[in-house]
Amino acid sequence: MAGPGACAQVTPPRLPVPRWLPLSVRATLSTVRWAVSFTWTISPGLLAGAIGLALARSTVPAGLALAARGILNAALAEIQSGHGRLIPLLPWLLAGLGFALVDVVAPLIGGYVQRRLGVALELRATTEVLTHASELSPIQIEGPGCRTLLERAREGSTRQLTRLVMGFIVVVTELGQAVLLVAVLFHIEPVALALVGPAAVFYLVAEWRATRRHQAEAPARALTRRWAMYFASLLTGERSANEIRLLGLAPVLVGRFRALTAEIEDAERLHARHQVAMSAAFGVLTTAIFYASLALVTSRAVTGRLTIGDVAVFVAVSARLRGTVGRLAMACTQALEAALTADAVRAFLGIAPSRPAVRPATPDAPRTGGVEVEDVWLTYPGASQPALAGVSLRIAPGEIVALAGPNGAGKTTLIKLLAGLYQPDRGRILVDGQDLRELPFEAHRQRLSAVSQDSPRFEATARDNIAFGDWAALGDAPEAVERVAARAGVDDLLKGLPRGYLTTLGQLFGEQDLSSGQWQRVVLARAQARQALLWLLDEPSAHLDERAERELLGQLRALAPGRAILLVSHRPRALAAADRVVFLERGRVVERRGSSPVSPSGREGRGG
Repeated sequence: MAGPGACAQVTPPRLPVPRWLPLSVRATLSTVRWAVSFTWTISPGLLAGAIGLALARSTVPAGLALAARGILNAALAEIQSGHGRLIPLLPWLLAGLGFALVDVVAPLIGGYVQRRLGVALELRATTEVLTHASELSPIQIEGPGCRTLLERAREGSTRQLTRLVMGFIVVVTELGQAVLLVAVLFHIEPVALALVGPAAVFYLVAEWRATRRHQAEAPARALTRRWAMYFASLLTGERSANEIRLLGLAPVLVGRFRALTAEIEDAERLHARHQVAMSAAFGVLTTAIFYASLALVTSRAVTGRLTIGDVAVFVAVSARLRGTVGRLAMACTQALEAALTADAVRAFLGIAPSRPAVRPATPDAPRTGGVEVEDVWLTYPGASQPALAGVSLRIAPGEIVALAGPNGAGKTTLIKLLAGLYQPDRGRILVDGQDLRELPFEAHRQRLSAVSQDSPRFEATARDNIAFGDWAALGDAPEAVERVAARAGVDDLLKGLPRGYLTTLGQLFGEQDLSSGQWQRVVLARAQARQALLWLLDEPSAHLDERAERELLGQLRALAPGRAILLVSHRPRALAAADRVVFLERGRVVERRGSSPVSPSGREGRGG
């Protein structure tokens, strides 16, 4: 069985891609097939319209060429016969008019359809990535493999997915044009294809391999780019910029940023140089082949085996085909680049959530908030030592249990397990007598409140920052929000803001920011918005002064009846206010202080 942080993949459906193709080609076509199928689920009408218009546009060059050939041949025949009639030219003129109208209208409508499709696809893809990320367990998201996939899927890959689908439509257009133009040339002079065909295939294969090589280096470039952005964030970040100035590290970090960006620039320059060289070689080769073929066709026209219309059309079609093949190669190259990047979206959406299936909660199960941790073990993916090793404890309703110990002892890990964010490797956690594995996460979430020193500070109004604690109940109840704030002791603070509870807080979009201690008081008020039976507090007083800490501890004591409270803290005042203190070290319980309530088994259990 895969570990809790394993990046397990959902097996994709078998795709009908020819097995004789090279593996790299099959993988790319599989991604294209997935992208088109994904787009079809969003808007089949827009996708079908875009492809239909692309196919219509692909008929234009060959249609116009054939119409021109017919007009020239018919006109020459009328001149030679001396009749001078226009009626034989009329069908070809009407055909040319029809293709010309398609050439004018189809790009306009196609551009409109593609813009609508592109916007819908990017929004849907981004929404799918964010939704799927919320369905994965935190331990999966924190794993290096999944984290890399998430960052790739979030940072531009959704745009690349849109680029891939749009590139696919361009490929359909250019490929259709190429096939029809080749058919016209074959009708006029089959021998010419023996010269043009190999050059076009060589160019396409060379471009494909160069792009594959460039994209194979993409993960290394992405890592280099992330390092560069890290140094940039250090130089401009609010928390780090001042200390960097005091340490005099700015020149060092700027130097590292320049070195990394120069490395990225060198790689991109080499790739661009290769593309220019290949395009130039293809252009020179095809030009030589074109004139050699033109000499052949002209010689046959002179001997009467071809008409003047055939020669004119051959010249026009050959020139157009050369440009079409170049654009087709460019479109295939761009689609390949987009496919290799957009595949991160497919891979990320294929990660199977590690949360096990749960059974519905017992309808009449008692709700007291009591918690029992029984011989719980947890090892993070890639770690050599367990973060928790045989931890057992009990928190009875109405009891405050403090958790203490050095950094890295496993305190925050235990908090996340109790919150249902992680699942233990061994042992079990009982909430109201139910195994947490069998309890639906939403049902468990409704019965707990959690606060940490790093709780989010939402760019929202002061009212919403508190109402987010129980949005279903408080989202449209401003008076209830104010009662919560008054109970939490932040009513005066929020009423004193420029627009009171309607003041937008934060640094990015806010009208006013708060100090760290004031933000923590708002976070604690948000926790009190929910009528939770289980409270999980991870260093909640880290940003509070002594007076605010005393008020917090007094509030906890007032809230304790009927609730189970686990308090992680290093502060002596907080430890003294608890009913019991459990000390962790290296993932094991090493000491307990205070009276222990009796568990159903008659003992609390020893911790490792």
